[in-house]
Amino acid sequence: MTSCDAGDISFASSKAGHTSPIIAVVHQVLGLLPELSVAENIGIVHARSGWSQISRRRMREIALGALRLIDPAIGEEIIDLPARKLSLHEGQIVELARALSTGAEVLLLDEPTANPTAGETAKVFSVLKRLVQEEGIGIGMRSTGRSRQRKRLPG
Repeated sequence: MTSCDAGDISFASSKAGHTSPIIAVVHQVLGLLPELSVAENIGIVHARSGWSQISRRRMREIALGALRLIDPAIGEEIIDLPARKLSLHEGQIVELARALSTGAEVLLLDEPTANPTAGETAKVFSVLKRLVQEEGIGIGMRSTGRSRQRKRLPG
């Protein structure tokens, strides 16, 4: 990781018909709705407006597809759970999946390693590393913890 306080970043989309990449932001504070299921928390961003609806079946399809990009094993385990029952790490995975479900080519992450345990931090970095290497997702992150900044993603 590199520390920067000024400059420009340029991206080009790899998707046909797009000149700019789809960028999604994942905030440090989880924005999950606690009474909605994981599928609903991911699928809700696909409703065209506050009054439109998306079928539960379609939400599940979208959510499982996005969760499989992160961890193929976790999707079926948590898809129907209400968000309030998720661990912090699982909540972060759902937030990442929601961002990826939009077709994001670049993820901007605010304090993705602000987990309480070193093990959870290692899991987050493992997921991010795989997304960069296997899915070609660009990752930008802000982290204030000096020890956490020493960890590098491939680039």
